[in-house]
Amino acid sequence: MSRLRRTVAATIALALTMTVNYSLTPVAQAVNPCPNTNALNGISGLVLWLRADCVSGSANDPADNSTVTTWSDQSGSGNNATASGTPTFQSDSANLINSQPVISFNGSSTFSSIDIRAATRPNLTIFTVHKARGTGSREGIWGVDNGGWDRFFLVRWSGDNGIVSAGGAVDVAGTGVIGTPTLITTLLRHGVSNESKVYVNGALTSSLTDGSDPNNAYTNLLIGSGGSGLNFTGDIAEVIIFNQALTVSNMQTVNGYLKPKYNLNVSSSNLPVVDSTPPTFTSTNAFTVAENTTTASTVATIKSSESATITISSGADASLFNIVYVDSITASIRFKAAPDFEAPADNGANNVYDLTLTATDPAGNAGTQAITITVSDLTDTSSISSLTLSGSASYGRAVTITAAVTVPARVTFRVRNFRIPGCISKLTSGTSPNITVTCSWKPSIRGSASITATAVPTGAGISSTTATIANVLIGNRSGSR
Repeated sequence: MSRLRRTVAATIALALTMTVNYSLTPVAQAVNPCPNTNALNGISGLVLWLRADCVSGSANDPADNSTVTTWSDQSGSGNNATASGTPTFQSDSANLINSQPVISFNGSSTFSSIDIRAATRPNLTIFTVHKARGTGSREGIWGVDNGGWDRFFLVRWSGDNGIVSAGGAVDVAGTGVIGTPTLITTLLRHGVSNESKVYVNGALTSSLTDGSDPNNAYTNLLIGSGGSGLNFTGDIAEVIIFNQALTVSNMQTVNGYLKPKYNLNVSSSNLPVVDSTPPTFTSTNAFTVAENTTTASTVATIKSSESATITISSGADASLFNIVYVDSITASIRFKAAPDFEAPADNGANNVYDLTLTATDPAGNAGTQAITITVSDLTDTSSISSLTLSGSASYGRAVTITAAVTVPARVTFRVRNFRIPGCISKLTSGTSPNITVTCSWKPSIRGSASITATAVPTGAGISSTTATIANVLIGNRSGSR
């Protein structure tokens, strides 16, 4: 297109823009979430997490060699880093670190983010994964130095070796080998003698005392620079900062995330200890409980050797029990229905209930134990808890007598000590506490009478019981037959 045509087109476009009012409704865009966003879960104090593989906050990479103006913070704190100069996103094979993209710094580009001065954050743990390309002697990867030997890190200071500064500088070997991906972990404890540490590829390399001026430094962290005149030429793949001095175990957890991602030279001794030992059960495998135990009662207390999730995983009688968690190593077993020695519900009908428990620890290791719960007999007593009529008694009109019994039984009903036809040795139905039996009685007498019910339990060794309704008045029948 000629310059004249471009000018005319631009003029028309401007005129249309000035004369036409319109509005656009934003269209929701599908977000492709970044992978491994839970890799640092469980470690508190994360304040900055910059990832070149998630530079814009999603896994949708920008164009290769494009300038990055904002590096999105994945810590959840919203501390996005803002660019100065022209740092670029690199995803071509020549620049990748183990197939992972990087942000490239040309010696004059930086990002700025959070305040890491000791007045604001006295304790810090800073992880960086970088690859040096510049051969200078002042290659700063991060820092806030304004000329007072404030907090900063130079990956190259003397040949391939760098220095860390925090009110005084200490040499750190092997941090600036050209073209070699390197993990540097800097742990700072302000004012604590010799308790600030530097780890290279997970290994402790240097110690120092952080005596940096808590206030007199740049208020924003520079990434790709240590401070004034200390800029970096090379690539940075990841920056992770916690506002606390991490424990060795937590640092190993971060190392365990970074090592495979970037194929870093981190030894196994500096990685998380792999838990491959399943939990064991420290409680017995045989329990005994008396019959009639309620469903709210614990019939077996189960203990695991370590924090674990305990479940009833199998067993012939597993469906008859509930499990209740007490704490991280303890669970209680309870019957779903009160056990009855005289009417065993277990698979073998012998009052020995079999089930298998599984304890699974946070690492996924599982241990099992088969247990038995034996139900013992009690000397039961019986009683008729209620004896009722469904209505008033009338000569020749049927009325229902209901007896509620505490144990299964056969019940015989009598009027004036004569057995009622059809109501002799009637078997109860239901389960405790709702065991009942009914009798349909059509009175053939008039006047006052006593009704009795005698229950003979079906279980051995349980005495019978009798209940009476005294002085039942049997009236004349009213209405047609």
